[in-house]
Amino acid sequence: MIYEEKQIESYKNQQEDSLSFLQLKNINLKQKRKIEQLKMQLSVAQKVISRQRKSNQKLSQAAINAAQQAEEVEKQSLLRYQIEVEELNIFHTKWLNHYKKLFAKYPVGYDFDKLEQYNVAMNSILNIDQSEFSADDEENFFDYKEALNPTDDLMSILKEIGLGCDNES
Repeated sequence: MIYEEKQIESYKNQQEDSLSFLQLKNINLKQKRKIEQLKMQLSVAQKVISRQRKSNQKLSQAAINAAQQAEEVEKQSLLRYQIEVEELNIFHTKWLNHYKKLFAKYPVGYDFDKLEQYNVAMNSILNIDQSEFSADDEENFFDYKEALNPTDDLMSILKEIGLGCDNES
């Protein structure tokens, strides 16, 4: 069988078309696979982003909560500090008044310079008006060091204030 040139050309065109079609189909398959692969990668990336956003939200909320707690602790600390200072003011005033009465009743000749310095410092720390307690009034002073570590024995102190027994007779 002899083929005419037209038939050969037609057959050749059909084969080329078929080859082109198969090549396009192959390219389409490769593209579809690539598209599917990219879709899976996109899905994984979206899940990672979603987890990161949730994590960021949790961290942001934790930071906000920590800041609120710190602010609350600071407020409570300031309130406690103010109450403590007020209680110290009251305590200091009571002690000064107590020792004023004590020295009025039992005058003692201690060195009041150090105690005066202490009381002035304490008054300034506690913001007490200095005019309320005059520095010239010895009744405002008390030797805390001597009270904590007495150098005199109890019997001699009792004798000084007139309560001691005289065992030397």
